[in-house]
Amino acid sequence: MELRSVQCGVGWPRRWLNLTSNTRSAAVGWCRTRTRPRERKAWVGGVAAFATASVTRVYVLLALHLLLSPGSCQQIDEEFTVWRGGPLDCAIGPGPRRCDANTILLGGLFPLHGSSGNADPCNDDIQMVGFERMAAMSFAIEEINRRTDILPGIKLAFEMRDTCLNPGHTNDQTVRFVQRADTTCSGGGGMMPIGGVVGAASSGNSIEAANLLRIFRIPQISYASTSAVLSEDRYNYFLRTVPPDVFQAKAIVGISRALGLLYPGVLSTSGSYGRDGAAEVRREFMTPGNECVAADASLGLNQEGNNATYLRAFEDLIDPDSINSSATVAFAGRDALLGFVKVLAANNSWKSLPEKYTWFATDSWSRGAEFIKPQYLNVTRGTIGVNPASVDVTRFTAYFLSLHPSNNNFGPGRNPWLSEYWRRLFDCDPDPCLNATSPPPYCAECLAYSRRDRPYAQNTKVSFVIDAVYAFARALHEMQVAVCPSGASDFCMAMRGRSASRRGAVDGEKLLVYLKRLMFTGESNRTVAFDAAGDLETAVYTIRNVQQVNGVTLWRDVGTWEQLPPNHTALLHTSNTSDGLSVVSCSDSTDTSNATCLKSRLLLRTQLLHWRDGSTGFGGRPLSRCSPPCSAGQEAKT
Repeated sequence: MELRSVQCGVGWPRRWLNLTSNTRSAAVGWCRTRTRPRERKAWVGGVAAFATASVTRVYVLLALHLLLSPGSCQQIDEEFTVWRGGPLDCAIGPGPRRCDANTILLGGLFPLHGSSGNADPCNDDIQMVGFERMAAMSFAIEEINRRTDILPGIKLAFEMRDTCLNPGHTNDQTVRFVQRADTTCSGGGGMMPIGGVVGAASSGNSIEAANLLRIFRIPQISYASTSAVLSEDRYNYFLRTVPPDVFQAKAIVGISRALGLLYPGVLSTSGSYGRDGAAEVRREFMTPGNECVAADASLGLNQEGNNATYLRAFEDLIDPDSINSSATVAFAGRDALLGFVKVLAANNSWKSLPEKYTWFATDSWSRGAEFIKPQYLNVTRGTIGVNPASVDVTRFTAYFLSLHPSNNNFGPGRNPWLSEYWRRLFDCDPDPCLNATSPPPYCAECLAYSRRDRPYAQNTKVSFVIDAVYAFARALHEMQVAVCPSGASDFCMAMRGRSASRRGAVDGEKLLVYLKRLMFTGESNRTVAFDAAGDLETAVYTIRNVQQVNGVTLWRDVGTWEQLPPNHTALLHTSNTSDGLSVVSCSDSTDTSNATCLKSRLLLRTQLLHWRDGSTGFGGRPLSRCSPPCSAGQEAKT
């Protein structure tokens, strides 16, 4: 096999990556293929023509390379930290091992470190939230493996990988998954093929993974990626247990309209989350018969440090032409938005805001304690935010709080990130304390700590991670019942792909069908059912408000917004009750007399609302309109 190369395009570092028959690697990042003529013209010419005609990224080159290369049982060279666990003999360690014929391997993509922003894609800071979500996946698999009513005779195993909040690095990690799709595992060495992938967290990372996984027909279920782009047909193997941003935009606009804030600014970041989410907000606000958007501003990339960009964005939002606007929807990445808030607070720029001004927060920051620190309250007090409704999974809390370096085992695999997590929590390194004949003096104290010694509030996406794992397990179970011989309780041949029967791989195309037929009650007591695009058919958001209560600043729950099932009909009603303003509203039409179009429900306890200027209740809200209402005897210009 001759040398193949890939060169990154404008805006990305130039690097050449060699793809040969014995080096299965791929480009990291958004690179396009180039061909270098060699002697094997049939191979090179065919690939070049295909790549040129479709103007594809390196994904197609990688797919052709892996699909056309002869299968082998070679071990995949591993240069990254990986956590493998569960009953999978062949996936642990080097050398020939026999795969468990009744084990199905799921991949996991979690942000366990941040992006370094330099040549090394990962920094050294463990991400506490990413670690917790990863633990939720291992918990769910362990729980499913103990059950007898799901997947009888089949066990699940996992392979966890770190995305480092970096799309290019996510691409590289996903390459390792798809390499498994081409690795023979029956009766010998090699690595067990991936049957499905849980993740990633951010939409940009999920897009990178989805571009590769769909080529190999490996289903992917994200627990946190909300971008509307991922609903497009090209991501046909992507599903998610978190509502897409289309619903989040509808929720924010519905709340804003109910409060009479009809002329907001829109603040976004340049990634898929901010860009596409902001576009949905603008589309909802600017439908015929409704109001308009006061100003558009961008924070650029989702990273802290662009102070000049932040101040310019702020100036755009408070432009004199937008004098009647007293609200902004901030559909932006968390890091950039936190940098924005810090700059406004540090420079006293917040003093330029109208006394009555409200921010609408999306799920990237609407529970973040860092946004409501005392030094930032001049900016964020009174903010109204939405989050996908979730509940604490008490079973997981008990599991997570029991984690300890001394019992760091799941099946044959040790969690390689637990020591980092422990160091972050307790400022001590447990590694030298384990199995040491002469442990350092600090070890007694270090190992005496318990996770219960530190405050714990369960991350809101934990339930969505567990739902994603259970979706795979239940779909595989339904597939087993439907295609295996009657009474079979194993990973039968009919569950495997036509060319994958000798490799032990799940038939991803068939599995996708069963995933989209699913309907079960998830951890948040909500129905988990995927539509044709892989999105949830319903959504519930919790509405929160930044308040100071008895000297404590918190995000207080003040209501809910719900996207109703497709076959639901409701009558429009608005009522002021002791609970506040209750509205069932129509998201899809201005004709509120059409009961069949009423697909969303808003419950907002307006008497609980606090505003930035210290006022409370519905009457204390700011006004935000394109123009003031006309006086008696006047009519609006058109």
